[in-house]
Amino acid sequence: MSSGSEIPLIAAAAAASSTMNAIKAFGVIVRVDANDFASILRKQEAPLVVVSGSFFGRSKFLCSYKGLTFFCKAKSNQSVEFPPNTEIINSSSISMPYL
Repeated sequence: MSSGSEIPLIAAAAAASSTMNAIKAFGVIVRVDANDFASILRKQEAPLVVVSGSFFGRSKFLCSYKGLTFFCKAKSNQSVEFPPNTEIINSSSISMPYL
């Protein structure tokens, strides 16, 4: 029979396992500001960007570059400049793991 003190340990282990699975599923995610995000896009020949709609005045942007995923949140009055050859995919939301 288990004691009540083991339950928090089991919950902590489950939370740690969940976090590790999220990291495995998403890979490395790098948060950058709007200027750095635009700079990363300019380095690519034909960048692909996923854009979520404005939520509480913020938009979210996601792109991949050299095996890393870059994520940016920008206020509605702050724009991210896309190069002319950018392919944009509009999404209703972008979900990120909480780490």
